[in-house]
Amino acid sequence: MTINTLPIRFQTGADGAPIATLEGQDFITFKDLATAAPALAEHPLALARALNHFDPKGGDYSLIRDPESFQQRYLARYEQADSVPFDPNNPGISDFPLPDLSQIALPEITGADIVFYATINGLGTPYRVSGPADGSAALVYQPL
Repeated sequence: MTINTLPIRFQTGADGAPIATLEGQDFITFKDLATAAPALAEHPLALARALNHFDPKGGDYSLIRDPESFQQRYLARYEQADSVPFDPNNPGISDFPLPDLSQIALPEITGADIVFYATINGLGTPYRVSGPADGSAALVYQPL
């Protein structure tokens, strides 16, 4: 069974809690989703999306699914923002050092851990995200 045969829909409930729907069944924890869809563990991109969705901080971040495209868009935004005057109440991406975008890659599972890249919603700066691939602990979000 591949993840392509398991269309997972990610959303939030009326209370803001994360929900994943698979084949008409709602899951409110990563563990329950992973139990119902064991093939998830074989697909790093889908796994990263699910882990980020259920992580306590995950709602603040969006998974980077196309590193090359992200890098091009980010550099263009960075250069454009560089010409905007500094506003201490509304910092832009060019108010921070340019991160090393070359390290951004597709999600990768190494042993029991996963590493993927995400952007913080709003500002859009990239973060390296790591943690146990089985969802047994919170993910660590580190700015690049």
